[in-house]
Amino acid sequence: MERSATLLSDSEKGNSPLTVEQYRVWFLSQMERNSTQFNINLAYKIFGDLDYTILESSLNLIVERHDTLRTVFRSNGNEPEQVVMEDLWIPINIIKPNIVEIEDQAIELQALELLEKEIEKPFSLENGPLINLTIYELNSNERLLLFKIHHIIADFQSLETLIKELGYNYNLKLKGEEYNLPA
Repeated sequence: MERSATLLSDSEKGNSPLTVEQYRVWFLSQMERNSTQFNINLAYKIFGDLDYTILESSLNLIVERHDTLRTVFRSNGNEPEQVVMEDLWIPINIIKPNIVEIEDQAIELQALELLEKEIEKPFSLENGPLINLTIYELNSNERLLLFKIHHIIADFQSLETLIKELGYNYNLKLKGEEYNLPA
């Protein structure tokens, strides 16, 4: 009698042990809980209109598709395990300058200072989310976008791929088209 294997998504499998590399990152993170050494940060300066609602929705469609982006790391006794959160919405943080009538250069310096402060904030491996997007408005036509992700769930190449997918999805949604990338 022939049997076929059923593949379960990570969210159907329940909690999972950490990989060797994840365990190393988790262990080192436990030793220095406020450390940001495992944060991967990528900032872009963008020009033109940006629909924040569509961008946030586009990001969260990706988060919904990839269990890794909804994963947190909790201790079960002495051993950590991966826990995939079923429902997770990542809000986009939008930072506007405090002062209305200051020069563009001063606004950009203020935004860069705030961006540096955000980079220095650690993630909570136990509570998540372990991905974050912050937008710093410089003026109506310019913004800084800061993508932050913890190395326990991604590497630099993964973040670049996620950003490309976000751009693809955002542009489709702007045109009113459906998002149909495979998981």
